[in-house]
Amino acid sequence: MHRAAFIMVLSFVLVFALIVGGHAESPSFLYGKVQTSETGMPVKNQPVVIEGHSNWTTIDYIKFWQKPSKEIRVHAVTDDQGTFQVLNLPAGTYTLKALRIGEEPVPIIREFKWDGNTNEIAGKISREKLEPSENKK
Repeated sequence: MHRAAFIMVLSFVLVFALIVGGHAESPSFLYGKVQTSETGMPVKNQPVVIEGHSNWTTIDYIKFWQKPSKEIRVHAVTDDQGTFQVLNLPAGTYTLKALRIGEEPVPIIREFKWDGNTNEIAGKISREKLEPSENKK
């Protein structure tokens, strides 16, 4: 009797583990690079923001009272090679912008579609657009 109960519990645990483990997704990476439009040199230590809307999923159709897509805003900073990476960005349509202290963000890539797979984007921006507006006289 105890053996049958043990086997049933063990079977339940194994089936549950397979169901939960089978739905685990591997992480996705978005790699980006920002360069100057004048020389193609990397833009180092530049704060950037990726803004946009994620795509609908099947669960969004079921929850019809929610908004049709989620607004997403992700921040990153470029390294010495002008590159950055974002982990697990949902599929959707986004804009890449450079951030400036006390100023409006400057678009680098106006619109790009992200399908959720490992991918790369690259954008160029004028050094002049990254300077504070009080220096542009």
